[in-house]
Amino acid sequence: MDFDITQYLGKIRPGPTIDIEIGMRNLRDKLLRDNVDTFNPIRYATLTAEQQQELATYRQALLDITAASGWPTEVVFPVPPTFV
Repeated sequence: MDFDITQYLGKIRPGPTIDIEIGMRNLRDKLLRDNVDTFNPIRYATLTAEQQQELATYRQALLDITAASGWPTEVVFPVPPTFV
């Protein structure tokens, strides 16, 4: 299953790499807010250990994406867990 990032992209205007980097960091931050930060301690406690690990792995992949090869113009964002 491919992750459709287009719903988050909006319009990233062409320009200097710094503008693209800011846009991509903002996108990464939005994905963290929408898919990870919504899990408060009570909701997180309802997840299985496997789901908790999957969420932690997804979160770390988003945090590490700025170090990925091709950052910021040619990166592949991780697919969020199916239960998100």
